[in-house]
Amino acid sequence: MRPEGAEQGLLRVSDPAQLRALSDGALDLSVVLHVTLSSGGEFEQARIYPIEFTGSGRPVPGGGAVSLVAQLSGEDFGSSAARISPSGVIAAP
Repeated sequence: MRPEGAEQGLLRVSDPAQLRALSDGALDLSVVLHVTLSSGGEFEQARIYPIEFTGSGRPVPGGGAVSLVAQLSGEDFGSSAARISPSGVIAAP
């Protein structure tokens, strides 16, 4: 079973407990994740777009989220981590 929205390449976190778990750490950084899957559910391509929240809480493009995600991915998954370019393009390991 695919998560809701997977057929459009969109996944949404709507459970408040999940949102709290995702908000630990650098709270002013976030990303928009765009993933394309084949009709069989196989990875085709992905990219993350960095977002930084201003002092008023307004999201604006930019910030250091791409390098942070790449760093954390490497720390968590080692050599099996997806490769993330500085522009946010994600390649399968």
